[in-house]
Amino acid sequence: MRSALRFAYDGTDFEGYPEVEGKRTVEGALIDGIKQQFGSIEIHSGSRTDRGVSALGNVCAVGSDGPIDTGRLNASLDGVAVTGIAVVDDDFNPRFASWRWYRYLITDPAVDPDLAAECARLFIGEHDFSNFSRKDERETVRKVLDVRVKRNGTGVLVLDVKGVAFIWNMVRRIAAAVIAVGRGESTVEGVRTAIEKPDVTASFGTAPPEPLILMAISYPGIDFEDVGIGVRNESRVLDHLIRASGPTEVANALTNASLPEW
Repeated sequence: MRSALRFAYDGTDFEGYPEVEGKRTVEGALIDGIKQQFGSIEIHSGSRTDRGVSALGNVCAVGSDGPIDTGRLNASLDGVAVTGIAVVDDDFNPRFASWRWYRYLITDPAVDPDLAAECARLFIGEHDFSNFSRKDERETVRKVLDVRVKRNGTGVLVLDVKGVAFIWNMVRRIAAAVIAVGRGESTVEGVRTAIEKPDVTASFGTAPPEPLILMAISYPGIDFEDVGIGVRNESRVLDHLIRASGPTEVANALTNASLPEW
């Protein structure tokens, strides 16, 4: 059978996402935990986040010989917490999502929220993000559905980015540009030019990975059954929820594993 798992993790507690022999990784931890129930499994992830990036709502598809006991799985995990499960079709691929939502936490008080928001809106729409991604062989044209700058429940300035799919370092480079404009180190027009003229090399740097959180991934027709995260993982998930959303939303989120609304 095939199941989709929704899960959270503290990316700073791992040496990266994909399974690598001899290293503590997010995917490796999931595989080790699930294999305690099944001798052989197949796993595919919705997002292979950069080292240091955390998540509240990443998703993976697991092929197994039977239903996954999420209570037993969470009891065996350290630093990863499964928050939801859904039975899916055999051809379900978590890479193909309706949208992905990332949140970058901006703690620098020198960032002007209005300038940052003006810059952020430039990224909405379909663009060639050559100047806002780490170069590899993948297509650089991507569609960003929405970008917002606001304060979360703890008063921290946050950059929310929602898109269909992202390329390597894309969100962190968008964040770096937004922060640079907010600090007065770059201009809105400079960023606009970098977006509109991808053949002319421009760079605003790459923001650190630790303040970035994958908030959620959405798939049409898939409703996750919320599951308890277990005492072992509660403190880590609680910390993520407070940083990303705010203490007023934490109790509800821990009760039904729901995420803050976009």
